[in-house]
This record gives sequence, C-alpha cells and structure tokens, in this order.
Amino acid sequence: CDRIKGANLFKGFLEVVIRDVSTQDRDGAYRELADNIKQQAAMNTSGYMRKLFGGETRSFALHHFENNVFESEIEALRKMLLELPGRWMDGKIFLESFKLILAQVHTDDDTLMDIHRLRLAFARLERDVKKAHIEGGKLFETCEPCSVTIKILSDPSKEETVIFKQESLDFSDYVKESISSAAFLFRDEISEKASEKYDARNHNTFFTNVNDALKATLVHRVEILMNYVHSQLPTSDPTFSAEIKNFELSLKDKLDVLQQCARLCLRSCRECTRLCSKEYDHKDDCACGTDHSCPDTCLLCPSGQSPIPCCLKFGHEEQHRCDTGHVCGKPCTILPECKSTCGLPIDHDSDASREHIHDCGNLHYCPYKCASCEGKTCSSDARKKHDRHDCGEKFCLQPCSMPDCSKLCQFPNHFHQHLIETGNMEMLQYEGKQIDYHICGDEHPCGHDCEQKGVCLVDYENKETRVWENHQNRFEYIFYRPKKERKPCINRLPRYQRDHPPTVKHACGLKEKHRCGDQCPDCLSFCVKEIDHAGRHNTHTHRNKECNVWASAGGHRKQVVVKDEGSTARLYDAGESCRP
Repeated sequence: CDRIKGANLFKGFLEVVIRDVSTQDRDGAYRELADNIKQQAAMNTSGYMRKLFGGETRSFALHHFENNVFESEIEALRKMLLELPGRWMDGKIFLESFKLILAQVHTDDDTLMDIHRLRLAFARLERDVKKAHIEGGKLFETCEPCSVTIKILSDPSKEETVIFKQESLDFSDYVKESISSAAFLFRDEISEKASEKYDARNHNTFFTNVNDALKATLVHRVEILMNYVHSQLPTSDPTFSAEIKNFELSLKDKLDVLQQCARLCLRSCRECTRLCSKEYDHKDDCACGTDHSCPDTCLLCPSGQSPIPCCLKFGHEEQHRCDTGHVCGKPCTILPECKSTCGLPIDHDSDASREHIHDCGNLHYCPYKCASCEGKTCSSDARKKHDRHDCGEKFCLQPCSMPDCSKLCQFPNHFHQHLIETGNMEMLQYEGKQIDYHICGDEHPCGHDCEQKGVCLVDYENKETRVWENHQNRFEYIFYRPKKERKPCINRLPRYQRDHPPTVKHACGLKEKHRCGDQCPDCLSFCVKEIDHAGRHNTHTHRNKECNVWASAGGHRKQVVVKDEGSTARLYDAGESCRP
C-alpha cells in the first residue's frame, strides 16, 4: 500500500454491509464490527485504512432476505451508493487506473499513478490530433469555419471571402508522397470556391491566394486542435503543469510541420516573371507550370488583320510583337539552350564583315548550378560577368541541425555553409549571436536530461527470465534490475540557440523533491526517501535476493518450502541461495 500513490485514485470510505441482522441486534453488530476494524488497522503498520478509505468506516445492516423490508433496504443501499459524490463517473478511467496500479505494484513502481495516466492521455491525444490534422473529421464538427480573404483575380485591388470547413478538409490524398503537396488541396478548393477561375494572365494573384488561404486555414486548424488538447488535460492542477506544458509545446511543433512544409514557393519562375507554383522546399529550379508565353497580342501588326499572339515570354519589358517579319527572326545566339528568335531590327546583321549577336529579348540566365545548393541553377544574367553562381535564394537551405526538427535553416544568407567553412565570423553574426550552425529560428526542446541532484524516476532494465535449479526442483523466475532515469529538461531553447544560457540549469520540472539515488546492495532497489534525507535509507520491496541464503530456525528443518498463492511450491535446502 505504501507504493500506491495517486491523488485521484481513492475517493471514498469503507462501506461494510452486514446481512441477516435483526432490528434488536443491530447496535451490537455495529459495535463488534467497529472493534474488529480497529484491531485490524492497529495490526497493520502501512496505514492502509487511512490511505485507501480516509480512515472513515460506515456500516449498513440488512435483515434476512425473507423479511418484508429486505428489498426496500437493498434499494435504499443501492440509491445511496449511486448518489455518492466520490464515485468514478467514467468506468474507462477507473479501469485504466486500476490496471496501472496493479502494474505498479508488480514492478515496484512508486511513481504517481496520475502521472502514468497523464502520459497515456498524451499518447492518445497526440494520435487523435495528428489524424484530425490531416483528415479533418469529428474533432472539427462544432468549430467555426475558417473565413479567408483573397484577391479577385481580374482586379487584385478588390477582395472576396471564401469559407473553408475544417471538418471536410482532408489532406490524405495529397500528402501520400510528400507532406508539402498539401498546398495543392487549396489550389483545387479555391478553384471551386472563388468567383473567378484561373487564367494565365492572373497566375500570380491566383497562387498568392492559394498560399494565403493555406496559411490562414492551417493556423486556424492548429489553434482549434491545441484548444481541444488543452481542454482534455488537467491544466488546473499545478502538479502536472510542467509535464503538460512540455507536451503541448512538443505537439504544436509537430503540427506546425505541416504548415511549414505545405507552402508554395512563390519565387520567380526561371523562365518568366510568373510565380513558382512548386512546393516551398523543392530542390530544383523554380517553374510556374505554364508555357511561359505572353498572353497579349502583337502591337506591330496592322490594325486591320487578325491579332497574332506575342512571341515573347510573360513579363518581358519590350513591346509586344509576333515573329512574322517585324524583326530579325533568326535563332537567338545568346545561349545555345534558347529556342526563341531574334527580336532586333531586320537589318541589324546586314554588315557581313563582322559577327552579329541575335538576341530574343528574353531573360537569359547563367546555365551553371548554384555554388551553394545542388538542385538550382544560377540566376545571374548570362551576358554579365559574375564572381560566383548564385540561384538568388535569400535564405540558407540546409536542414536545421536540432534533433527531430524537419525545418530548414533560416539564416538570411544562402551561402551560410560557405561562411561556416571559411570561418567568416563577421558575416555569421545575426540578431546579436554568432550563428555558425544551421538552425531554423524557432524555439526547440532542450534535448538534455535533468541535472538536478537525485533521481527523477525509477525504471527497470533486463527484465530477464532466469532459471534456478537444485537437486530437488527446477523453475524459472524474472530478474528485475532497477535503474535510475533522468527525465528530459522542460526548458525551451530560445530562437537561434542550441543550449540554455549558463544561468539556466536543466530541470525536469518535478514539483516534489527528487528521490534518493542510493540502492540496496542486496536487491538493488532504490531508496524511496527524498534526496538528502536524514537517517537510514529505506526501500519497500526486496525483490532480488541475490546475496541471501535460506536458514532453518534452530536447525530443526533442513528443507525450506516456499509457496505463493496460486503457484507451485519451491523447495530449497538450508544454506542455499534464496535469490529467486
């Protein structure tokens, strides 16, 4: 009983029902019961009466079942039990708590039962919330839909509102290959909900709308889920505040991964000035997903003839023109890869005595790969000399170096790794810190263990099955080796930092004092007292009798018989080890 702890486990009193008691014998039966209970409590040093029942005992006498009042007495007893304020209102919670207590008694675990229940709740909540985050569903049935303001495609100066029901937003089919593909769900949703459909002319406005809707809806989604999690936990109890805070922060980090990854790139397409419609973290060159062509018509053709499409790429700065004789029209020679035709005057190459360059008028990027990242190509003008090949990305694209973080480094220099390798301390300064490592800029879990004196909790290793054998019998037994565990530090690391400041110690947030770290030399059990306690060490259970031998009192018996209830008797000789 001393090992059973839990503020919410025992809530009632001891109710003893005495049958077959006549009216005149009731007082005597009550007195006899009270005396017996007092004697029993006095004989037991663990104080189980006080711990399990608060020291309160009640009794209820019933007549013989053939008596006319027996049924009414049973009904009154039943009604009284059902109306007790201390009842377990949820059978599932009661059964779970009961199972935990049995497991704790078996393993000599004196951790608060409520802590174990809380951790089980953490696991269930994380599983349910992660599923709802991707699939939507019942957790969002009662929440308000998400209203998002987007720009009207034909006139971006005007706005409209679209509504997204979180319950019906299901990313499952979109994230099968990559979580970043979740953005394409909103591409399809906005195509259905907005007043105007996508057209190549309004490409940039459309995909900006998609990205804005995605961000707003996921922020709303995470907020709802975290509010749900908070409502399911005992947040009013300061005993668990550290555990709950750490869990909620960790869970939010995991939910935010979808929001971080499921963005659109929205950088400029390599071939034209439309925005890139790929995932945010794509590794290759930016592309808008269109044919890059200008949607306008030639302005050089006579007004009386049918309009001919402009032959230049979207976003060009020159006058719209076609390739039907207004200009040179010969293949562009700026880059071998360019398939466009020269847009210079027809007779610009009439002087045959010198070599002429044919220029289509479109942008011509350097064809070499970026010196910082593997997948993207240099964004410098191929006609201009440049010192290094740079894809134009502003931020470092290396993964964050913190454990279990899937985000990208947010150092505002694409050549961050080069600065680290060359030791350029001046360029590595950011927000008053020297960032000579890759880090995403968010807060992170500490990752270190508690360094407070004592033991945070006790666990068991090597729950191995051993065999005891002598000339009388052979049987198996389980050997438990207790080990002290360190709980993780609950203090969060500030942005751009990989460790706490020297003034902050790693702490697990345990409200009560840590346990003593000394172990019994015989059974290896840990002392159950607080750290730095006075007096002798103490443990409740001596499980592994590795150093003891069986002895016969007075030498009268040479054989020792040990039999636990429900098990086969084990036979030992006096002087043999009693380690099982």
